[in-house]
Amino acid sequence: MSDKYVMDVNRGSAFPIKDGDYDKLGAPTLSGTINAVQWTRKPDDSEYNPNVLLLKTETKAGRAFKIYQEVGIMFENTKPDAKADYSGSYGNQRLQGFKNKSAAGNSYMSLWIPPEDGAPPVASNAVAPAPAVTEEPIDDIPF
Repeated sequence: MSDKYVMDVNRGSAFPIKDGDYDKLGAPTLSGTINAVQWTRKPDDSEYNPNVLLLKTETKAGRAFKIYQEVGIMFENTKPDAKADYSGSYGNQRLQGFKNKSAAGNSYMSLWIPPEDGAPPVASNAVAPAPAVTEEPIDDIPF
């Protein structure tokens, strides 16, 4: 995860896991599901037993497990006119994934939560348009 990127609102990136990443993340050790009353994913509050993944790690306090919970799923888009390579749910929102390569040639996936109005993504380096200026006569000049 040595590639650098800007974390814009509703955007992210996912990189392939490398051997050295287990020092930061932990090693996948256990997986299963959990029936937790507090967790709902669907707007209708229907029952949801998410998958969980436990990563074994070492902390200053000793051995531990980091717990990750499923919050969505993305499917590969196979339609030729699909805009994103992958799309699916992320909680009660939509998530799109785009295959990319960094300037160093490393593969990664760019993640985007599109706005509800379906507006296209705006590049992080995009400049907002200048506000419209209305020409009004200036009658009072203070000098």
